[in-house]
Amino acid sequence: MEKGRSIQVKMEKLLTDSSKLFVDRFLTDEADEANAFAQAKDFSERLQLAAAYKVLVVLQIQTKQAKNPETLSGWVLKKRTNGKQVIIKLLNGPTQWRIVDVTSIKKMSQFPLAKDSKRRETLS
Repeated sequence: MEKGRSIQVKMEKLLTDSSKLFVDRFLTDEADEANAFAQAKDFSERLQLAAAYKVLVVLQIQTKQAKNPETLSGWVLKKRTNGKQVIIKLLNGPTQWRIVDVTSIKKMSQFPLAKDSKRRETLS
């Protein structure tokens, strides 16, 4: 009887541990999706500001097709900026444009948004 009982206890423990693991992974995926959505929204807002002030931006993007991240630098076109995709006028080729999905952006940097931001910093 004790042997049968110990197998039952082990099976119950295995079942509860696997259930906890399953639920934990499920909740983590939701948190990751929410974090990615918030990050994409932040990038979208920053890109809209960069387009409004005609600021040079540098983007590191990761697409599904490429193994390594790609770095783009240029200006965001104002007319076509929406929440999902932006058009970048590339710095190294003035006639080259690139459509970038906001969700593929991993890092973003830009020069100061305000035109007189350097003047304000030196005067203060």
